[in-house]
Amino acid sequence: RYQKRALAHLDGWAEYEIRLTSDVAAWNQVRHQIREEEAQALAQALRPRQNLTLTLSGGLADPQSGSWLIGALPAVTIYALKPRAQFCIKQLGRENDVEIHTASLETGKAHPLPKLSEGTYELVASCDSLSARRILRVSSWDALQPARTCDTASAELPWSWAYG
Repeated sequence: RYQKRALAHLDGWAEYEIRLTSDVAAWNQVRHQIREEEAQALAQALRPRQNLTLTLSGGLADPQSGSWLIGALPAVTIYALKPRAQFCIKQLGRENDVEIHTASLETGKAHPLPKLSEGTYELVASCDSLSARRILRVSSWDALQPARTCDTASAELPWSWAYG
């Protein structure tokens, strides 16, 4: 699926699917070839950003507490310019944070989280010199609180009923 093809006169650049990836330093080759001021603004807007993002999707979250429920955890997806990134899970709240899981994950693909017990965790993705962090709270089903409901029997209505 991936074929590395050199792009015309741009050493260090490769085409992958429909996006260009490059070391940011290689961008200077493009910038120095552009002479017109308007084109410089466009070149700056198109300049690749060094970016790493960690997202959560799916699972079953408690909207009141913002935590996910044991057994219904989200999947994690790491977005980066590189094909793989390092991922680790640290359990927080103890005297020292404890690293409980590490893996090298394919970027751009959702990966299920391992089974986690109730607690607070820090999810960390890293690639080259970049890193992204997220806090994940996991709650037990017993910790769920019922949603507050409206008592319709005592609610005032904007009209009155006439009984005959």
